[in-house]
This record gives sequence, structure tokens and C-alpha cells, in this order.
Amino acid sequence: MAATKTLKEFEKELKSKKSKKKGLKKPSKDALKQRRASIRSEITSLQGEISRTAWEISDLTNQINAAWDLMRGDKDYESARDNWTQAKSQFDEVRTALNDVYSGREFRDPAKLKADIEQQIREAEYMVNFGSISRTEENQKNRDIYKLRGELEDIEKYINSNVSVQFQELKDRRAGKNEHYEEFERLRKGRDNHKAGIDEMKSSRKSKQDAKEELNKDLSKLINQRNNLEPEFSSKLATWNALTKDISSLESEITYSKNQAEMNQKAKAEDAKVAKKKQREDEEKSSVQQERDERQKVVDQQRDERMVKIAARRAAAVAAHQKAQREKTSGGRPGQWGNTSVKKAAAVQNETVEEVTIEWFAEEKGVCAQLIALCEDLKPAENQSGGKKKKRRRRKKKITFTAYQFGLFGRVGVNPPKLQSSLTETIDSLNAKIVEYDNTPEEVEEAQAPVTQAPVPETEEEPQVCATAESTEL
Repeated sequence: MAATKTLKEFEKELKSKKSKKKGLKKPSKDALKQRRASIRSEITSLQGEISRTAWEISDLTNQINAAWDLMRGDKDYESARDNWTQAKSQFDEVRTALNDVYSGREFRDPAKLKADIEQQIREAEYMVNFGSISRTEENQKNRDIYKLRGELEDIEKYINSNVSVQFQELKDRRAGKNEHYEEFERLRKGRDNHKAGIDEMKSSRKSKQDAKEELNKDLSKLINQRNNLEPEFSSKLATWNALTKDISSLESEITYSKNQAEMNQKAKAEDAKVAKKKQREDEEKSSVQQERDERQKVVDQQRDERMVKIAARRAAAVAAHQKAQREKTSGGRPGQWGNTSVKKAAAVQNETVEEVTIEWFAEEKGVCAQLIALCEDLKPAENQSGGKKKKRRRRKKKITFTAYQFGLFGRVGVNPPKLQSSLTETIDSLNAKIVEYDNTPEEVEEAQAPVTQAPVPETEEEPQVCATAESTEL
């Protein structure tokens, strides 16, 4: 069995639940409807955008295919490429044949160029042989002469090879090749531009395809959100209701614990008050009992005194009777027993002592009668007006007594009523107490004198009786 939680544990748990609930928002059906309508609108918008993007992708695909078809049907490009390839091949053939005959460079007007070089060589040699130059200038002139003689050999070789016609043909082939290359290059650039347009359309189509995929992902998310709206709402509502119920339960537990603690505290205070009241009542009862004992002592003392007096009177009566008997037997004085009435003789014949009774509880019965009258006064007045009235729930009304009145209840041994509804029961208890006092055996002292059968006196005078028993009242 789990241990009972303390008030602090309940309060700590309540604080935690309230903090958790504070971070939440109560689910609303209206908010759910608005959210569902918003998601539906977003889904419709995304579906339209996806359809538009799909159409754009299809259009770009058609444009790309048409561009490819156009490129494949471009015969000018193919023809220009073939012409350029053929011209290049012819140029290479002429250049190869020329290289087989002559491997040097071409010279323009080789005869004139040869004469000029020879003149330059002669001038340089003259300066070296007869000129007034320094050693450095002389070395430079020798190097120039060496170069010029090399060029002169190349020119002589060019002239001796007779390749002027081949060089001219090579020039012509180069010009034709360059012309075909320029045409091919122009067409190739146009084709490349066309292909770049295709590549750009492909890139645009790819970006649109990627955008479509993202839109499809967003659409899937929105559809999942729409499908999860109801379960999430139910879950949040269940969590909210559970927290509300837990908080209410914890508040009830805390209130109950506080009330229980307060009731326990009040019960302790009430017990202490009752104990104190009981102690006071015990003290009052003790004082009443002591007073009663003292009063009883006085009554007992008075009774003893009365009994002594009764016994003295009884002894005196007996002595007087015995004396009368002796005087009768001895003859007595002359003329003592003269003619008397029969009535006087009968009075002497039977002497009795009357009963002495003591009423012990007269004071207690008076207290009971006083308390009955007090309770009768405390009863609520009855409604004398006629007609039906709506029943109202009566509140229990408490009754308070003074310390003296509490003492009177304690004196007769009846608990005082706490509520007005207990007055009738208390009155019945007091009446029962009076009956109990009436039925309690009283101490009765009977002073009985011995009865003797005295002979009827024949004298006229009756015996001298000193005293007769008398009844006393307390």
C-alpha cells in the first residue's frame, strides 16, 4: 500500500501541474476549424502552383526537344565543317611536299635580298680589315658577318631549290583553309549559342523540377498536418482535461488535508476545553458533594439528637407506666382510683409512639423542578399562525448556561443540554430523577413503645404520663 502524501508533497505536485498547464493552451474547436480551413487553402494553392510548374516543365521540355531537332537538321554546319576539313587536308599535303624539297623559310625577291646581303658582308669585312674600330666593335662585326653568311646560304638554297611556286600554292591553300575555317567557326558559334540556349532551358527545367519536388514535399507535409489535426486536438484536449482533473483533485486533497488539520486542531482544542470543563465540573461536583456531605452530617446529627430525645421520652413513659403498675399492685393511695370515665382508661390502655419520618431529597427535587422550569423557558416558541409554510432547514442552535446553572445540573447528576433539540430529553431526565428520589427508600426511625395489656383501671384517675411520642418533620 502506497504511503499517504503529505500536504507539502500535494502542494509541490499541484505547483508542477499548474506550471505545466500554464505552458499549454486550451484546445479550441474554433481554432481547429480555422487551422483546417487554412491548411485546406494552402493545399489548394500548392496544388495550383505544382500544376503550373509541371506545365512549365513540360513546355521547356518541348522547347529543348525542338532545339535539338533544329540542331540536328542544320546542314550548313555539317557542310562548313566538311569543307574546312578538306581544305585543311589539302593545305597539309602541300606543306608536306614543300618540306620534302625545302625546309627553310620563304624569301621575297631572293635575288635582290642576296645582293643586299653580299654588300653588307663586304662592308663589314672592310671595316674589320681596314676600319678604325675597337676590339669589341670588331668582334660584333665578325658576328654580324657570320649571321649574314648564314642567311646568304639560306637564300642561295631557296634560289637553287626553285620552290617559289610551292610557296605560292601553300599560301593559296592556307587562304582557302582559313576561309572555310571562318565559315565553320561562324556556324559553330551559332550552334554553340543554340546549345547554350538548350543548356539554359535544361537548367531552368531542372530548377523547376527541383521546385516541384519541394512543393510536393510541402504538400505532403500539409496533408499530414491536415490528417493529424484531429488526433493532435484529441490528444491535447485529453492532456488539458487530465491536467485540469489532476489539479482539481489535488486542490480537493489539499483542502481536505487543511480542513482535516484544522478539524484536528479544533478537536484538540475542544478536547482540551472539554477536559477543562470536566475538571471544573468535577471540582464543582466535588464542592457540591462536600456541601451535601456536610449537610448530611448536620441532618444525621439532628437525627441522632431526636433519637436520643425519643429514647429518653420512651424510657420516661415506660418508667411512668411501670410506676403506675406498682402503685396499682400495692394498693396506692386512698381515693386515688376514684370513678373515672371509660374514655380516660382507654387512653392508658394502648400507648403507642408515632412514626418519625425524614424526607431526605426535598432540596434535590426542588433543584430538579427549578431546572425543568429553566428548560421549559428555553424551548423555542411554536408558530401559532395558520396556513402552510415552506419547510425550512433549521440550524442546530446551541444553548449556553452560567457556571451556577452548570453546578445545579451537576448537583442532580443530569447532563446539561447543548442544543435546543435536547431540551425535551433533558426535561424527561429531570422528571425521571424526581421519580428516582421519590422511590429511594427513606431512613425512617420509628419509636415504638412496648405495648402492654394493662388491666382496665377501676379508679377514676388515669396514670400520670410524662411524655408522648411526637412526630417531627425535617
